[in-house]
Amino acid sequence: MGLGQLLKREVVASKLAGAGALLMRNALGRVKRHVDHEEIGGAPLLGVRGAALVAHGRASARAICNALATAKAYAALGLEAELAAAAGRAEGLLAAPVS
Repeated sequence: MGLGQLLKREVVASKLAGAGALLMRNALGRVKRHVDHEEIGGAPLLGVRGAALVAHGRASARAICNALATAKAYAALGLEAELAAAAGRAEGLLAAPVS
């Protein structure tokens, strides 16, 4: 059972929770958009040079368009360089003697 289903079950079980949910309707909608797989469209594929995203094989056209937009944003941010720098810092930490 997903988080949305659990929330809905708890909200309908109590009038007080239902009233609270009405007050939080806009905030809950924003949270839902943040976790909607079609909003992001895919997940970054690490270890590949450049911006690559993996989308579900049954992704909708909307999800694919959003995945392309996300890949473009990652490329503009220089995500590849940031990840390489972070990996270099981590490698240095692993090589440091433990005291």
